[in-house]
Amino acid sequence: MMPEYLLEVITCSVEDAREAERGGAGRLEVVRDLHLGGLTPSFDLVREILDAVSIPIRVMIRERNDYSAGTDAEPERLCRLATEMSALPIEGLVMGFLTGNQIDVGALNTILSRVPQCRVTFHHAFEELADWSGGIDCLRPIRQVDRILTAGHTGPWPDRKRRLAEYSKQAGPELQILAGGGLSAETIQELMKDTQVREFHVGTAAREQGRVTRRRVERLSKLLSNTDTMTRRAFDQSLVTAPVLLLLNKSKSMPRSLSESNSLNFVSMREQYRKDLFNDYLPFLDKFVIDQENGGFHCSVRPNGELVSTTKRAWFEGRGTWVFSFLYNNIAKEQKHLDVAARSIELIQRSKPKDPNEFWPKVLNRDGSPDGGPDTEVYGDMFIAEGLAEFSQASGERKYWDEAREIVLKCVRLYDRPDYHPTIGQTYLGPGARDFPGARIEGVWMVLIRTCSQMLARHPDPELLAIVDRSIDALLNHHFNPRFQLLNELMNHDLSRPNNEYEQLVYAGHAIETLWMILYEARRRNDIKMFDRTAAMFRRHCDVAKDRVYGGLFRNLTNVDQNAWTLDKTLFPQQEALIGSLCLIEETGDSWAVKFYTELDRYVRAKFPMRNLHSPLWQVAGNRQVDITPDMTRAENYHQPRFLMLNLLTTERLIARKGKPVRAV
Repeated sequence: MMPEYLLEVITCSVEDAREAERGGAGRLEVVRDLHLGGLTPSFDLVREILDAVSIPIRVMIRERNDYSAGTDAEPERLCRLATEMSALPIEGLVMGFLTGNQIDVGALNTILSRVPQCRVTFHHAFEELADWSGGIDCLRPIRQVDRILTAGHTGPWPDRKRRLAEYSKQAGPELQILAGGGLSAETIQELMKDTQVREFHVGTAAREQGRVTRRRVERLSKLLSNTDTMTRRAFDQSLVTAPVLLLLNKSKSMPRSLSESNSLNFVSMREQYRKDLFNDYLPFLDKFVIDQENGGFHCSVRPNGELVSTTKRAWFEGRGTWVFSFLYNNIAKEQKHLDVAARSIELIQRSKPKDPNEFWPKVLNRDGSPDGGPDTEVYGDMFIAEGLAEFSQASGERKYWDEAREIVLKCVRLYDRPDYHPTIGQTYLGPGARDFPGARIEGVWMVLIRTCSQMLARHPDPELLAIVDRSIDALLNHHFNPRFQLLNELMNHDLSRPNNEYEQLVYAGHAIETLWMILYEARRRNDIKMFDRTAAMFRRHCDVAKDRVYGGLFRNLTNVDQNAWTLDKTLFPQQEALIGSLCLIEETGDSWAVKFYTELDRYVRAKFPMRNLHSPLWQVAGNRQVDITPDMTRAENYHQPRFLMLNLLTTERLIARKGKPVRAV
């Protein structure tokens, strides 16, 4: 399949933006004073455009009618503008500064340091360079710059087209050449045919009487969609929805087609997930979290990478082993990733319990030796099992899968004890919660499903399959409370419902996470009935968990009838909901999921990245408003990379199917 094309339209107003999106634009560049080449728009205009459209936008940062960063207070003003704009859920900024006819790297880096999470298009200042090839080489190492907007300089069109072809080849995978500057339908067609340029930037060609019109944009976007690839409009037309089971009235209903609701740019999404993973997350882990000397992971670090504690946790070792093994197996088959996983396994084996009825110690010293007694919950061992099973696939050694199987069976055996972890209630209701020995726990069924499901995808095993079946039955047929149609976190040992405060407990974070895992397992089995039933539950939990004042999702509903929530915000429920909603989009084209995903993704990217601290980390937890937490001492090594990798792979599959849901193919 040929690479995907994208049309970017310059917009100066909300109406411009709406018309561009209706016409099939894939991205917007927002500016003011277009007659001056585009200057920084107002903050309010950008916010209004974000409210009006769902496609990605990039915002111009330029205050002068030339390409200088200015003098005296002007550079600081540019920094402030960039910081303010990047606090909004935009895709990136557009800027470019010169000293004479050379790139002003100092000014560019100063501004970028204020917005370390932001992507940047280097704009038409590129045309003024004395050495265009040298300019590309100068920009390529600047990780936040991912595009160069250029017309191929001036002169006859054949010369400009030749230069654009040369630039595109030289830019390589690090930079995209965004062709712009007087493009027409005819010149776009030539570039599509004769060059590697895949993105096109238009202003005049999208306008009639100075305003963007749907008709003009649509004419251009159809050129792009009339190839073997897909643009936004082609996605909209191909995303056919399938019937889904509605939970509340037990009836079937066809959702609206995606052309009637917000649509998604899968190409842009894939690119963003790759950048989040490879440009931000993995470099930070490599520098600050991976213990290069002893192996394993130092997850107790501050946003600036400062190490807070050298102790390690079995949970995090198993999770990290899975992350780097999965990365190797599915996304980047590089030996360095396999080595990280192997060294974590080597470390964790130093504290392997000798008693077959004992869990791994919860806390480890830096060298992997135990720092305390065995854990009292299954989670650490289950994460180790998940990591070993994935590493077995990466290394080609079956012994690790077999070891994972033995760990899983041990965990089930210990979980089935009537005195299992009696203090579980304190996790959700605080230190005063009554003991609940032998409780059946949604979180335990969750990790059993996820680990065993992945293991079964490698090797069939009747005992593991029985564990998955048992877990799914417990959740869908027992934990599910028909009185309020939500999953209770805790049940009695015999799966009857508690007749006390635990009957009111719904841990929405686990419920949302668990339900996408059942969706994945239903797809593995090709069980449409299970998928649709679970999808209805997933939608219900996401809707109930919404914070309708500040946005995002709550995690812990301590009393359903009193609507009593723990009023904090944590990152993981947001990410689990984004995994699940994108799964629904991939399977059925669910229009609810499109709207939900769009809104939540925008919220998460506006609130959780720690840009203001110049850190590539995302905040793990905070107050209800997710105010910045500079003293955070946790680097997430599981939920964050899992979210990025799973959704990256989902977008790649959607692109490969030209945007069509599985049930439409």
